[in-house]
Amino acid sequence: MMFLFLTWLAVCLLLTIAAKVYKKPLSGIFTNIYILLVICIFSPVYILTHRLIFFLLSFVVEIEKPITIPSQDMRGKICIVTGCNTGIGKETAYGLGILGATVIMACRSESKGEEAKKELEGRKLLSRRNNLFSNEGKFIVEKLDLSDINSIRQFIKKINEKYSDSGIDILVCNAGLNSMKVSQSGLPEVFEVNFLSHFYLSLKLLPLLRKRSELKNCPTRLITLGSVMHHIGDWDAKAWETDVGGGYRNSKVAMCILADEINRKEKQYFDSKTPKNLKNDPKTLNSHVWGLSVNPGAVRSDIFRFLPKTLHYLFELLIMKLFFLSTKEGATTSLVAATNDDYCDHRYHFKNNNFNNKLTY
Repeated sequence: MMFLFLTWLAVCLLLTIAAKVYKKPLSGIFTNIYILLVICIFSPVYILTHRLIFFLLSFVVEIEKPITIPSQDMRGKICIVTGCNTGIGKETAYGLGILGATVIMACRSESKGEEAKKELEGRKLLSRRNNLFSNEGKFIVEKLDLSDINSIRQFIKKINEKYSDSGIDILVCNAGLNSMKVSQSGLPEVFEVNFLSHFYLSLKLLPLLRKRSELKNCPTRLITLGSVMHHIGDWDAKAWETDVGGGYRNSKVAMCILADEINRKEKQYFDSKTPKNLKNDPKTLNSHVWGLSVNPGAVRSDIFRFLPKTLHYLFELLIMKLFFLSTKEGATTSLVAATNDDYCDHRYHFKNNNFNNKLTY
């Protein structure tokens, strides 16, 4: 918007000078047409040039834009993030860790999870000078293979045994894949891993989220990841089981619906348990499980690793590097949903940076 405004001012100035030089002032309507034409021509040129400069510089140095999240004290909070040995999940885990939270890194591969943990702990050490809470943040790796029901059950059992008394604060259903395979159960693998496994996990861990909200008298959160692709997904659940080609976008539609339904039902549950005289009390208002669905945007993650190597390389080089967000930028929406207490709606997109206290890194 600033660029468009400056362009408009520059064109007005040039037209004013031209009118004085040639002593033929242009009529108002034609002046506005000329301004619009110039903006329409130069805006895409500016954007493409800006992207191209960053694209070329990325081969020389690693350029990463800083992100801004609420500077929330997360010390004592217990957070679970699925699929966080790489991509958006790893950045989400890091953001929660530097705010002081205990982050359970639920990863399919324990060895890769431990490598990611080591990296995040090193980065956290560097962030201590700018953040008061990072000293108490810690990362715990647990095995969770969302394509294996036995692995899911073992993970649920372990979490229930460990946190049955305290409950948990946040569950971020982040893990996902994008493939055209059919699972052993005959369902699209991408739909089974992205949604069905998270659905089962969410239902089984929901009592721990409820327990925490009741003990601490504060909201707890179940966060699901939508996608730019969910806008073209099928909202007819009957199509989900058979549409292999649309498995990814349909799984993201399902994740949005899951968050919406969790939010609605938990609000009802909270209202049924809360005495009438306390329902509007600021201390207890919205102190239930929030279902939040976020859209990270188009992100340069490894979600496209299923593509043939040559095609993946070209796609990353020509499209992702030029136009996609970094995984750090993609994690912003998840982190805002996890930390911003002023936001209690269940809508899926967070773009507002108007927080009382901010942390930029």
